[in-house]
Amino acid sequence: MKTINSIACFILILVFGTACDKEDDYPFAKPYPIVETNKSAVVDPKSVTIKASLLSRGDQEIIDFGFMWEGNNRQYQYSLSRTGSIDDFSLRITGDLARETAYTYRAYVKTKSLLILGNEASFESNGTAPPEIHDFSPKAGKRGDLITVTGRHLSVGKNRIEVFIGDNLATLEYASFDQVQVRIPNYAYLNGPVKIRVRSGSTYLDFYDKFVIQ
Repeated sequence: MKTINSIACFILILVFGTACDKEDDYPFAKPYPIVETNKSAVVDPKSVTIKASLLSRGDQEIIDFGFMWEGNNRQYQYSLSRTGSIDDFSLRITGDLARETAYTYRAYVKTKSLLILGNEASFESNGTAPPEIHDFSPKAGKRGDLITVTGRHLSVGKNRIEVFIGDNLATLEYASFDQVQVRIPNYAYLNGPVKIRVRSGSTYLDFYDKFVIQ
């Protein structure tokens, strides 16, 4: 137990102790990445843009990076590993922000063994536009298949985005502000045409076209 506690403590020191460090402050390179959250968020009428910089890569492989933010008793995390450049990265939040609400945010970087968090910053939101759904593909599939839903202003919050295939809650694989990917659950008992319903935040949206479970 002592070894486990020591490792946990070391990780916490990395998470909270490196937030404002700069690479030039130390005579030797650090073995882990250092990330800095930009404190100047760009707040627009229907979106907020947040930014961060990777100050040092360290000598561990970076497997993920992005932002975490919270406010209004809700928590969000968004990975940029699919689309972003890690040196100077940014995110435009276009969904599920409440009006006149304060949020805190910070950048994060993950290696295979560590989670490194940047310094905390904050903004006050003007809100975002209501969520929309546009299309889904494919139009038919079997249990275990992947379905992609496209839209705008969708939520990416934990337990804030769901897709139902008929009455079955699909397994969430990926979520962004304009796309959700889910997998048809193996326990889905329906066959033939079924309704697809999306819950984004507190809003429920139904497609007119039906999905055919084969």
